[in-house]
Amino acid sequence: MFSVGSTVSLSDGNKYIVTGNACVNNKVYYSLVSAADANTIKFCTEKQQNNKIYMKEFEDLEVIKKLHPYFKKSMEDFLKNNPDV
Repeated sequence: MFSVGSTVSLSDGNKYIVTGNACVNNKVYYSLVSAADANTIKFCTEKQQNNKIYMKEFEDLEVIKKLHPYFKKSMEDFLKNNPDV
């Protein structure tokens, strides 16, 4: 699982910062913000294939709402452990 604060590149060629992560029912989810434009937010699931990790974007609002508390907690933990950020 990528940790909050990590930078990842997606297939669109852009870099994103992990702002939240969650593992729910053995499935890994991420909230991402574009490194170039803070108004660009993506939600992804993690897929592993051939020993590589891929991110698959999703836009299901109900799933995003359910994941929000997990994303919030992961960000709070990150800020607590990295007070200089």
